[in-house]
Amino acid sequence: MHQGVPVAVHALLAPGEASIADAHYPTPAPTGVRALRPRTASEHAFLALGAEAEDYLRAAAAAGTARLHERLDEALGLERTRGAGQTRAALARATTFGRFAHGDRASIVDELHATPPAAVADAEPLALRGLPKVAVRSLDDYRRTRR
Repeated sequence: MHQGVPVAVHALLAPGEASIADAHYPTPAPTGVRALRPRTASEHAFLALGAEAEDYLRAAAAAGTARLHERLDEALGLERTRGAGQTRAALARATTFGRFAHGDRASIVDELHATPPAAVADAEPLALRGLPKVAVRSLDDYRRTRR
């Protein structure tokens, strides 16, 4: 109010809350997006996936995702096993639907009917030494037969 005349009308809010109208200030509200500053090698590798990775990272951080570094490592593992294209598609879908939990991207890729590549990058064969030999049976031995 100014000299009994209403100058601006704000919504009624609960105690402690603030109602701010950007139009009431002489300078415009800040716009633009803060640049991401990757620090670790995995952050650099994740952001190298492209715009989908950057969008995913921003949305996951805004949602308060816990252990975000683990989600990045999962996505990098997914890229090595399923390929960059499928990983980018999974990241885009995860961003759209707010899927930031453990295993969400792998689940999305499975739903996209992605097939694993013929060779897995950066993988070593699993070697378990010292285990006893066991008899091997075919899967037909486990099928139930009707009596």
